[in-house]
Amino acid sequence: MTTTPSVTRVVAILVLVHFTIGSPLSAFGRPAAPRSGTEIAERPGHATARETVFDTVDGPVSGVGFRTPSDPVASSNDDTAFGIVFPYTADGTYAVCSRAATIAYTLRGARASTAEITRGKVAYREVFPGVDSVHRLDPTRSEEFLVLRNQEAPTEYDYDLHLSEGVSVEQRGDGGLRFDVEGREVEGESLSIEAPYAVDADGRRSTTAARYEIDAVPGRATLRLIVDTTGLRMPLVVDPSWVLTANMATSRDAHEAVWLGGGKALAIGGQTDSTPSPTRTCEIYASSTNAWTATGSLKAGRAFHRAVVLGNGKVLVTGGLGTTGTAIASCEIYTPSTGTWAYTGSMAAARAEHTATLLADGRVLVAGGYNGTPRVSLTRCEVYDPTNGSWSLVGDMPAAVAGHTATRMVSSYQNVNGRVLVTGGITYTAAGGSFIPLVASEFNPATNAWATPAYLTPPADMARYNHSATQLGIQQILVACGRTSTGLSNTYYLFDEVEYGNLRNPWRLNSHPFYLPRERAAIVTISGGTLNSYALVIGGFDAAGNAVSDVALYNWATNNPGLSQWTAMQKSRGRHAAVTLGNGRILVCGGYNSTNGSLKAGELMTIP
Repeated sequence: MTTTPSVTRVVAILVLVHFTIGSPLSAFGRPAAPRSGTEIAERPGHATARETVFDTVDGPVSGVGFRTPSDPVASSNDDTAFGIVFPYTADGTYAVCSRAATIAYTLRGARASTAEITRGKVAYREVFPGVDSVHRLDPTRSEEFLVLRNQEAPTEYDYDLHLSEGVSVEQRGDGGLRFDVEGREVEGESLSIEAPYAVDADGRRSTTAARYEIDAVPGRATLRLIVDTTGLRMPLVVDPSWVLTANMATSRDAHEAVWLGGGKALAIGGQTDSTPSPTRTCEIYASSTNAWTATGSLKAGRAFHRAVVLGNGKVLVTGGLGTTGTAIASCEIYTPSTGTWAYTGSMAAARAEHTATLLADGRVLVAGGYNGTPRVSLTRCEVYDPTNGSWSLVGDMPAAVAGHTATRMVSSYQNVNGRVLVTGGITYTAAGGSFIPLVASEFNPATNAWATPAYLTPPADMARYNHSATQLGIQQILVACGRTSTGLSNTYYLFDEVEYGNLRNPWRLNSHPFYLPRERAAIVTISGGTLNSYALVIGGFDAAGNAVSDVALYNWATNNPGLSQWTAMQKSRGRHAAVTLGNGRILVCGGYNSTNGSLKAGELMTIP
């Protein structure tokens, strides 16, 4: 079980406390003690009854209860994998239970704020002046956020811990704490509190902005959380951490992963060290169990392919490199309800390292890529119609490219909405050579044609491939890093859709580049919570060709990543896949590690 307090400010600060078990669990387990009363399932308002089932975005979680001050704190027992009990009011006692131990704690001096239940959250308002306490649940952990809204908020918080028999606590060298259970240790259920650190609004990371002090005697301890915001710009986020998931059954890189909804993600194909050719295997990650399970295999093994979730929830996979190492034209459809793949119409051109973009009208645009031996980049583009499973040729791109990006615009200004921006790419020639053209073009679904107006031409140093791009959701597209003719880049550009709609130069180069040049990184946009419309550039390969674990943060509000180091992953990886799970969590899976080759490991980050 991992207990991780973290911190932030919105004019202010956020303190995050994780309660998780050290090994993957299917649920919190049963409540720590039998609880009578009614179920409360997804009911906003005050908590008025003991609760044995709690609805979250991923479905019901068992092992959650509420207690009054007169209720005894349950002790652990062999039947309880993991459980948590909340007080009706914030001045009461919280309890976290595992098979090995129980830890009860109170937040000293907290006001008697009544618990409120929202979707996947328990909230206590004004526990201190200017401070709210919000607990977010999923089936593998509970997290506490102390939201410090103004300068009235305290910067020191004391937690009184009561330990069950045989449990001792000591501070680790890294600033975190470890709890030992003498003679009752259950493998995989180590209990710890991770050391906090802060990332501010400019992406600066500080390991000194928050710290713990511990005063322990047998059976109890006082844990003090101290916050120092000196030199950091608000808001702050303290201790966003990556947690390893269970391993996939198959190691893979150059694969695809998509969100299926309900806290589930699908990993598709890829290449693996264990076989000499791309794999057909696919696996589903479920956040409700923190585990991967096998699902139906592809009809054809493929790597460097592309996957898109269609409007009906099915998944379309296009092209890629087949088992012979050459590009293929075949395409498949995955049906989540049956867990099976079936062939659909094939593209007119075999291709790999192309782009596939879901259009606003439900069709899918496939553009560029390469085929042949040696590789030859393509200008040919096709559109898939899911209503009849067929492909139609549309206008060719202005340049033949592979390793480019394609991002759908969202602005409704001047009919920009729904058009697709293509940036960068490399041109492989039939003679076996290659070059990196300066290219940006726009696809208009209404006309099925491409355009390259003069004001769309990017700055000369933006020529690149194997870069990353994402729609920030604020009528801007972020284009970052990648490989240029002189090496790797750490620069990024913003594409302003409103300026483009006004027929003006839409490109903006930032004067504060990312701290690490990289290529083949994953990129995701964070939507909602304290970091709305931020973006994370995750992993990739450095200039020496080594996979990296670094994660860079882009803050659209300041347009400045500055020293944009975010929490590093536990594994270095490139050619990996990243997907947002729709509930403030980001899943990264697979990828190539310079030491270990293709990876089975996945990682999960929770965003406050």
